Amino acid sequence: MSTATLEAVVETPKQAARRIASAALRDGFKPDGLHEYTDQDGTPLYWRIRLKHPGNGDHQAGEKWIRPMHFDGRRYVLGEPAFPNGRKPLYRLHEIVKADPVTTAWFLEGEKKADALARLGLLATTAGGAQSDETVDLKPLRGRKVILWPDNDPPGREHMVRVAAKLRSLGCAVEMVEIEHLALPEKGDAVDYLQAHPFATGTDLTALARIPFVCPARPPPGVASASAAEAWPTPKALPSELLPIVPFNFALLPTTLRGWIQDATEVFQCAPDYLAVAAMVSIGSLVGRRIGVRPKRKADWTEYGNLWGLIVGRPGSMKSPAITEASRFLRGFEMDAAGAYRDAMQKYTIEAEIFEVRRKESQRATSKGADIDRMLTSADAPQPPTAKRFIVNDASVEALHAICRDNPQGFLALRDEVAGLLRNLDREEFASDRAFYLEAWNGNATHTLDRIGRGLNLSARLNLSILGGAQPARIAQYVSNAVKGRAGDDGLLQRFGLLVWPDAQGEWRNVDRYPDTEARRAAAAAFGRLRDLDPAAIGAEADPVDSANAVPTLRLHEEAQAAFDEWHESLMRELRAGDLHPALESHLSKYRKLIPSLALGLHLADAGNGPVTEAAMVQALAWSEYLRTHAERLYGSATAIEVRSAKAILAKLRAGAVEYADKERCAFDARTIYRAGWAGLDREATQAGLDLLADLHYLRRETEPTDGRPATLWLVNPEAIK
Repeated sequence: MSTATLEAVVETPKQAARRIASAALRDGFKPDGLHEYTDQDGTPLYWRIRLKHPGNGDHQAGEKWIRPMHFDGRRYVLGEPAFPNGRKPLYRLHEIVKADPVTTAWFLEGEKKADALARLGLLATTAGGAQSDETVDLKPLRGRKVILWPDNDPPGREHMVRVAAKLRSLGCAVEMVEIEHLALPEKGDAVDYLQAHPFATGTDLTALARIPFVCPARPPPGVASASAAEAWPTPKALPSELLPIVPFNFALLPTTLRGWIQDATEVFQCAPDYLAVAAMVSIGSLVGRRIGVRPKRKADWTEYGNLWGLIVGRPGSMKSPAITEASRFLRGFEMDAAGAYRDAMQKYTIEAEIFEVRRKESQRATSKGADIDRMLTSADAPQPPTAKRFIVNDASVEALHAICRDNPQGFLALRDEVAGLLRNLDREEFASDRAFYLEAWNGNATHTLDRIGRGLNLSARLNLSILGGAQPARIAQYVSNAVKGRAGDDGLLQRFGLLVWPDAQGEWRNVDRYPDTEARRAAAAAFGRLRDLDPAAIGAEADPVDSANAVPTLRLHEEAQAAFDEWHESLMRELRAGDLHPALESHLSKYRKLIPSLALGLHLADAGNGPVTEAAMVQALAWSEYLRTHAERLYGSATAIEVRSAKAILAKLRAGAVEYADKERCAFDARTIYRAGWAGLDREATQAGLDLLADLHYLRRETEPTDGRPATLWLVNPEAIK
């Protein structure tokens, strides 16, 4: 691939942190720390950005803004990386690993406090915040003496109680600083103590009063003997309910739309993915079938501009406002076209009435033998105008077919709830409707609609762009049925190539300001150019042989062709290897249309002329990497029920809420769980969760003979409930 890429110039972590936290900094937050987490060799894994507000306006003094950041191989991005063992590393981990095993470690709540003690020569660490002990790997502290220093508040003490229990199970001698004797203010911590005692040394801190921490033995009685008798594999990390995704990068957008989408994202406080996908589908609907792209140098393989987009998010995540904003220009075009159609219809009505009068006069004159050139017939009648359409809402297939007939170049169909549409199309009585949608995605299919009872027999060229939303639970259930080979496994869902399921947004801010009019004006100009696009003016050529399908087309620039060929060959090898789940394989196979169509839309949106440029193709290929992670999340959601159930069962086991049928071996019956009436743990969900926990070595299934059917007990791995 050429050197033209989307990779940003490598920043320093500090520069990246300021970029990622730019919105909070503009809101008055001040930098309070950038803390680097490493692996045991000292290689940076991720950073935690900490800001604090001095207090004014909507923010209280001391309000915190804390976010993780990592380097994904190309750039610094928001979020944590995937950790090899599924658990986060301790802060200053490399120092712990290298320290003498007899050196006492100090455990505090927060990186700033650990740094303060480290400056005094002490071995100090933290898990992060007061809830981070649930996800951190404490094993590097195994066997050490550890002194806990909690913050002076209930959450801080509760945090250290949990940490102490975990450390005791790792063979640590645990002591806790008696903070009641330190005269600290409410929520006071180690940093506050050192500020009040500026000359304190590490030796002074070691002399502080402490109490030995004795926590209840874990696991419950009988587990230790069971683990000694049986060899248990180390439990594997439970998968996330949702697979990780690549965050959206505004560089994926045409430069003409970038400022508008960035501005709207801040105003609406929604995921940028929503606006970006809706905008790209809107562009695709304007390109439609007016111009095609040929992704090979010589072959006549042609793809068209129409795109299908699906945005997944919870109610209140601003899906609908995002779609409304991104389609604002299409709605403006629709209103203009409706006005022009009304004017044309008024003119036609008058002309039709005049024609009818003249026709009758010619008939009377002919019947009386008058000498006229010829008698007017219905063939001479003026033709009614057709309605130019840009956008329609929740239309029936019959209506869509009629609109396609009058608008063969394409238009956008909006759907309120795509999961509902898909479920309806699964029904046997809607088989012909499903066929319509399957064909409409191609962008150039001819479809004949037969409705004998209604006297319809119409043919139309189909080019349809679709955009809609879906709630996570509903689409996950639909996907679960599809991937299990039930209804909906014929590739209709997979045609939604521009499918995004972003993470829930963080803190909400009330943004009340005027929109960026210059950015919106630039976007409006881009949409206007696409509406008025003249294919010949930008070098598109019609196929001289296939006159019946003479859609003007562009080919790829030489560098763009090389980039596409490399990607296409890699994709086809992966698809033919047979290593992917069939549902995901079907989805990715549709990228053969998606990527050329996206490249064409990106090229034209930035006023491209001639062959599709390398820059547009690189953007489209970056979309494929980004969209693939969202597709993997979608199809992985079919297993989310198992993961949620497994986590719920594990939480009950760790809380001691599960009654053991065999206490000596810590074994229980599944009925103990699903008969308890716990939320989300009915019989089916319980079984799914138990099976997953067994697969990951948290449990072991054991069958025992009885007078009737064999009984199944589930034995608990001691490591599972530590």
